[in-house]
Amino acid sequence: MLIAECCGNHLGKEEILFQMIEKAAKAGADAVKIQSFFADDLTEEFRPQYERIKEQELSWDAHERFVNCAKNFNLIPITSVYSTKYLLKLSKLFKWIKIGSPHAKDKNLIKTYKAAGFKVILSTGGGDPEVIWPLDMVMHCVSEYPHSPYASNLRRLFSLQKLWKCPIGFSDHSDPCHSDWALPSLIAISLGADAIEKHFTILPREETKDGAVSITEEQMKIISKFMHASYDARQDLFNLH
Repeated sequence: MLIAECCGNHLGKEEILFQMIEKAAKAGADAVKIQSFFADDLTEEFRPQYERIKEQELSWDAHERFVNCAKNFNLIPITSVYSTKYLLKLSKLFKWIKIGSPHAKDKNLIKTYKAAGFKVILSTGGGDPEVIWPLDMVMHCVSEYPHSPYASNLRRLFSLQKLWKCPIGFSDHSDPCHSDWALPSLIAISLGADAIEKHFTILPREETKDGAVSITEEQMKIISKFMHASYDARQDLFNLH
C-alpha cells in the first residue's frame, strides 16, 4: 500500500484537496490520507497555532466529499485521529484510521478504535508502545521533519515485525530534496515493508508548512513503480531514483 499523506498541503481548500487525490491516483498511490483535527480542540499550550490550524480544517461535509472522491479514484480513504471525540462521525465515513506517534502509547485510544471495528495503523516514531493485539499495521518512522535519508534506521522494521507480528510499514519523512530522497522507501520495500507513507504536495513546497517533507507527483510515481515491480526489475530501478 502506497499512502499519499495530504496533511495540511491542501491549505483547507477542497479544490486543492480533490486535485491532490486525482494526481495521487495518477501517480500510483493506493490510499490518500487526511487529518481529522480541529482548532477548537487545541489545548492551551498550542493555542498560538489556532488560526493556522483553523484555516486548514476540513468540515465534516468536506470529510464526506473526500471519502467519496477517493473512492471514485479507487483509492482507500484514511484519516489520522487524535481522540475518541469524533469516533461516531468517523465510523460513518472511514474503515482505516491512523494513530500517530504522539499518541502511540495511548492504550485507551488504540483499543477504543480497534474495538469499534476500525482498521488501525499505529505509528511508532515516539518509541515502542506496549503491544496491543490485534492491530492492522504498525509503522516505523523517524520523528524529524525532514531527516537525512541516511538516518532512517530501517533495521527497526525487523524488530517491529518480530514484536508485533502484523503488517509493517514505513512512514518516510526523509528530505525530498536530497539526492537520495527515494532510497529509504525503496530499501524499506525491499526489506518487506507492506506500506509506504509519504507526505504529498501539488503546490510549491514553500507554500505549505509540510512542504519541506513532501514529495511531488513525479516522485510518487518513482516509488509506485518500484513497489509494483518484480524483484528483478527492482534491481535496475535502484539506479533510477
